[in-house]
Amino acid sequence: HVMQQRPEQAVAALETIRDASKEALRELRGILNVLRQVDEGDERSPAPGLADLGALVEATSQAGLQVTFITRGQPRQLPGTVELAAYRIVQESLTNALRYAHGGSAEVKLVIETGCLTVEIDNTAGTGTELIAGSGQGILGMRERAVAVGGRLEARPRADGGFRVCAILPLQP
Repeated sequence: HVMQQRPEQAVAALETIRDASKEALRELRGILNVLRQVDEGDERSPAPGLADLGALVEATSQAGLQVTFITRGQPRQLPGTVELAAYRIVQESLTNALRYAHGGSAEVKLVIETGCLTVEIDNTAGTGTELIAGSGQGILGMRERAVAVGGRLEARPRADGGFRVCAILPLQP
């Protein structure tokens, strides 16, 4: 209708739509690049999973956070998406603990049950005296990872100044 009665306005509107679409695609590509989280190195290497948590815990301990790693339940082959989500949740939690509770300690506990994997990370307040404000993006990302595999995640400060993250990830879709 507008195209026939006012072609110059229609062309201008279409150009605006085209420019907005290009910008939206540019932003979406940027977001996808962030979400992809491609590790440096061989792109053909498998995604990290539960078997890689020992090395992550060791590296975190060497960086200054005493970490205890506990596994309960029968180890078995779990869905790759669940293993990756669990690994990334532990990784982000330990990174946050290093940042906010340096010099403290953390406990990582995995409980493998029939229908779900429970991932718990508890850390102490650490030795630092100043509180560093965070953006909350790390917690949001962990929650999104849990939800993406059909699970849920709770993250909250503890009364003693520490922090607790608990994710429950179903093993069946």
